[in-house]
Amino acid sequence: MVFVAFMMWFGVIDLPHAQGFTINVINNLHFSGEQSDVEAFFIKAYAPLGIAPSFVYFPSYRGLDMVNRGLLDAEAARTELVAKEYDHLVKVPVVLGKLKVVFFCQPQADCHSLENKRIGVTGGYNMGITFCQDNQLNCYFAPDLETLVKVFDNRRVDAMLVPLYLAPSLLCQSQTQQFVYRYIPELEADIFHYVHRSHGALVAKLTASIIDAQSTHLLQAVLDSWRKRLNQCNKKAFEFGTEQ
Repeated sequence: MVFVAFMMWFGVIDLPHAQGFTINVINNLHFSGEQSDVEAFFIKAYAPLGIAPSFVYFPSYRGLDMVNRGLLDAEAARTELVAKEYDHLVKVPVVLGKLKVVFFCQPQADCHSLENKRIGVTGGYNMGITFCQDNQLNCYFAPDLETLVKVFDNRRVDAMLVPLYLAPSLLCQSQTQQFVYRYIPELEADIFHYVHRSHGALVAKLTASIIDAQSTHLLQAVLDSWRKRLNQCNKKAFEFGTEQ
């Protein structure tokens, strides 16, 4: 299916839905222990509609663009702030979970305040960019996660502003073994499922079936499983004030 999506991306295949119903999942969950849980959730949600979806894993904005263009059928989970930039996405109005955001500090740094610190943020993280601007913070916008972790390891930034679901992908690359973190409550955001507008007729039924599937709170558990994934690469993180 990845090959099919690759071909569609370059316009080789003209019939975007000829291969069935395809859901994009942000690629940071690919090959993680939670991949099967995410897929199982949406398979259950789409079953009452008679749809057996397949899944692809693309980088954040590439995947969204492909859904917006109709090359893929749906986006697994996004915040409204991100999705509103794409005109052809239709929201299924059921909150799938809360996206939580923290900043990770250097092990010996004071994690109490962001003032007088240089903060690393990935350049594609719009909520982080807005947060830096609104609070007049000294932020460095890295082009990708690899660059962000390098400047952190080299002590060129004092902290990294990171959505928690990205934490394992980021911290497992770091030379640092232990991290201190603090939640940023004002950056918490609801996430929703989105379909391409050509599937707008599915939204009412999807709303009901996702509410039913949500009874297990599976997707929130996936979002909250970052610490378990961090342990798998032998890294440790302590909330500010509870350091050992």
